Amino acid sequence: MNILVADSDQGIRNALRRVLEQATDCVVTEVDNGLDLLEQLEVQRFDLVILDLVMPGLDGLEVLQIIRSSDGLRDLPVIVVTAVKDERGVADVIRLGITDYVTKPLRPDRLATRLGHVLQTTLGGVMNERRLHSSLTPGKSIMIVDANAEFRGFFASVMAVRNPVIEAASGAIALKLCQQEPPAAVFIGPDTGTLSPEALVRKLRATTGVSMTSVLGAWPKGRLDAARDSGLFDEVIARTFVPDVLKGQLEEVYTRSTATDGGRDVSATAETVLRQLEPRTRSTIEQVFGMMLATDLVSSLTPPPSGPAVVSSVDISQGSGHPLVFRMVMPVDHARQFAARLLLIDEASTDDAMSGMKEVANVIVGRIQKTLVDAGTSVTCGAPQVRLADVPPRFTETTPTRIVQFFETEHGEPLFGVELDGTAA
Repeated sequence: MNILVADSDQGIRNALRRVLEQATDCVVTEVDNGLDLLEQLEVQRFDLVILDLVMPGLDGLEVLQIIRSSDGLRDLPVIVVTAVKDERGVADVIRLGITDYVTKPLRPDRLATRLGHVLQTTLGGVMNERRLHSSLTPGKSIMIVDANAEFRGFFASVMAVRNPVIEAASGAIALKLCQQEPPAAVFIGPDTGTLSPEALVRKLRATTGVSMTSVLGAWPKGRLDAARDSGLFDEVIARTFVPDVLKGQLEEVYTRSTATDGGRDVSATAETVLRQLEPRTRSTIEQVFGMMLATDLVSSLTPPPSGPAVVSSVDISQGSGHPLVFRMVMPVDHARQFAARLLLIDEASTDDAMSGMKEVANVIVGRIQKTLVDAGTSVTCGAPQVRLADVPPRFTETTPTRIVQFFETEHGEPLFGVELDGTAA
């Protein structure tokens, strides 16, 4: 993985390099100004750019505008480094569609966690959609990596009708074969010999020519959540010896990866879309509140306190597919506090709170829309609707067609809840 870091401060570049090299198997290139950044983009390919907003020559916003207007660079993932108090910069960055960020001053105790989370979102979200869409198509060769010869043979027999299958008994063999001729996708089991699954994935991601190969986990049912939460894989399927079950899982993967076929939109199921959106929604909300409201959020299991609340709702239509409804439920007192920060005033009214939450919901849903569009799904979003209502005594628990997420402060104070409902008619 090649990462370009552009920051005028050598100390910040050093800190970012240390965190990046510890978190990922990557090659980091450093520049201290916008002109050198553009020159680097002309001579080599990068998987990610980390961009300071304030630099000599061309500043970060000017560089970002150039990247977003260039056909060859428009989809390049960018993480912005910005000062928390730079309201103008934050507004301009959001206008350009960026909500992935790291704030200055850098706090050593939080930089690794924050940057690692952003990296997982940016590269694990955008790039895995790109890899799956471009490589998981019938007829292309795929690989199964597993020390269990019986499972390798079973997997190959099930998949042979759609894709030529290469079998590898260990991670070391798989890496060597991939370097010789990259397959379209690599399915990795939990036992890969001396070269562990984690090490194998890092090597595959950092190997030129293999970085755009889809990497999927095939893990036992009891370890599926851990494999998905690890952020290693583009997708994770259950390791099974039942042909119809394996075929069904792989058919879902292929459906998502071929969401557009000759310009024809193929809508995914509500369950599939929600599984795709859940981690992206959580990280997007954290980023938007950090940039727009200078607030660090923490995921929580505790719903917001009961009482009057501002409820923001947005309808999301997926062409002819399943509609979604986005809802944010925030107690009025918290909404007033956030509105005051957003509007840069000392005290906000309830009307200000409703207006502020409408704006925040609009930005969040815009990022949700981009995630679906990047995955090949045609999406239209309605205008945010805001009303006053009591916080439900208990949000509906997460189901396959409905996800609910709660957020709190760093000190454990419950703030608000968010729901993505895929059962809407």
